[in-house]
Amino acid sequence: MSGSALSPWALNHQAGKLKAEVARQMGCEPFTKSQGSLEQMSLADIGDCLRKVSLDSLMAVRLAETPRFCPTFAPFIDGAGIVAVDPLHAMQSSSEDFARIPLIAGVTSVQSYRYTGDADLRNGITEDKRDRTLRTLIRNFYQYHLNEIFYVLRNEYTDWDRPLALDDLSMRDSLSLALSDGLVVAPLMHVVHLHAQRSTNPSGTFFYHYQGQIGTIQPVLHDQQQDVDQSEYHRLGSVTGDELEALQLDATVSGASGFLTDSNGNEAASHIVTNATEAVKEPKTWSSQLLPYSSMSVH
Repeated sequence: MSGSALSPWALNHQAGKLKAEVARQMGCEPFTKSQGSLEQMSLADIGDCLRKVSLDSLMAVRLAETPRFCPTFAPFIDGAGIVAVDPLHAMQSSSEDFARIPLIAGVTSVQSYRYTGDADLRNGITEDKRDRTLRTLIRNFYQYHLNEIFYVLRNEYTDWDRPLALDDLSMRDSLSLALSDGLVVAPLMHVVHLHAQRSTNPSGTFFYHYQGQIGTIQPVLHDQQQDVDQSEYHRLGSVTGDELEALQLDATVSGASGFLTDSNGNEAASHIVTNATEAVKEPKTWSSQLLPYSSMSVH
């Protein structure tokens, strides 16, 4: 739902580099040098070295600012713990659970509003800012053919047939769709396709595109003033989170605390499973139909 393990922001792909920098600042450099590549460094254990360092020294570590669109804190492939193998490899071959368990995956129309500032959402952006943001995205996730990738994206996400294709709001919409596809939709569709190819469960693979729109956007704080034109947030359709309220999957919608106890957590989990199951059984009761996904026919 609005993301997957294959999204570029789902894992920290710079774990080895960050660990090497921490080791260097903490005086563990001889140990880091012996590990060789950054990939090897991400699997190395520097715990013994860091246990000898004072808390003040650890708190004084300074790391470079996280590149835009990359996660500040995220799991990494460590070979043994939370993420033992590359998720793509697991989905392709090694994970039997992935093939055995039914999958429901879905997106909203726009998945990228959290990457856009409020002023830009209201007023739009210039063509230059759109292009600079696309170049930043490409530079942070790709190593080769950067210019070629940029020109392909720029061409594909500009509606050249429209007279106002380069106005500020159209540029904002163009960027929103490009970021949505690159960061969420394309990786999720890859997951759905892999599951449909490998699924051994009769229930199979389902995909939805939620097109409904929630009338209001809940403020982050209850006393926060809501002075934003909601129509601008939904200019291109549904946004991330709209489907949660529609399916009542968000435990906080009914007033539950964001920090749930075990008992409440179990109730919330049961509630989520029940609603998702009912959506499959009675798709007409929901504003978006859950469609069985076939790996042989993609529309």
